[in-house]
Amino acid sequence: MYRTRADQRAGALIYYLRHVLHDYGDEMAVAILKVIRGSMAEDSRLLIAEQILTDPPKPQATAIDLIMLNIGGKERTRAMFDELIAKAGLEFIGFHARPGSEHGVLECRKASKE
Repeated sequence: MYRTRADQRAGALIYYLRHVLHDYGDEMAVAILKVIRGSMAEDSRLLIAEQILTDPPKPQATAIDLIMLNIGGKERTRAMFDELIAKAGLEFIGFHARPGSEHGVLECRKASKE
């Protein structure tokens, strides 16, 4: 959806991160989310597409997590994403995934209370 010229300074309607946050530790991931939050309008949405670890994680997910550890990143569970989202001043509003899939999209907006 496009915004009109008058709305150009209001922020994008959709912000999309795909396999970005798993490259970073928690502190840097929160910093990234805060920058995006600062650009968002009240009706903006942030979509975060990532692998979501199950409990217990599947062997392939565990192997990827160990690889990410070598570069300073990590795979996260839903609870870990919820914590990052809250620390960045965002609120979780939806989760979209195929049943049984470890990949999903977390939908967020600016938190009503900072």
